[in-house]
Amino acid sequence: MEWMKDPSVTQYNLPSRTHLPKSVDLNRLKDAFEVIIRQRKELRTRFVIVDGDPRQYTDDEMRIPIPVHHMTDDEAAKYIEGQFVRPFDLLSGDPLFRVEMIEAEKDNWLLVDIHHAIGDGVTLAPNLTIYDIPAAYRGEALEPVEYGMYDYAEDEQQCFGTENYQRA
Repeated sequence: MEWMKDPSVTQYNLPSRTHLPKSVDLNRLKDAFEVIIRQRKELRTRFVIVDGDPRQYTDDEMRIPIPVHHMTDDEAAKYIEGQFVRPFDLLSGDPLFRVEMIEAEKDNWLLVDIHHAIGDGVTLAPNLTIYDIPAAYRGEALEPVEYGMYDYAEDEQQCFGTENYQRA
């Protein structure tokens, strides 16, 4: 609802930038993210308005572009500081998760931005960075998520209006 008041806000963006050694194969990392996106439904969440209320669903057909930019170090610094973080459009059907990589002269960078509506810095972000990215990069299977934020939100939605929900 906050976004609907001002779609230009970025206060709910959760961006990160990671300096990567030149030894990291950016094409292999891109492939790893494609695996993660296919297996983590939270990253393919879309929102729609149904009877005036926002609802979420997983879009199994969603494709999230993962560009690899080739820039000078100065261009990379300017892009990271001034252009990468931009508003998400929560109702357009566009992804609410961005991944971009920069191959610069001396440095390489991994840029990730997640809208807080689909993830946070306590659950999705650490799982993504600590477990999923390294495993997918090594070509290993990802650990299944037994109960994630998407499941929690669906369960909460089913509880609205119940006696237990009112009591809580």
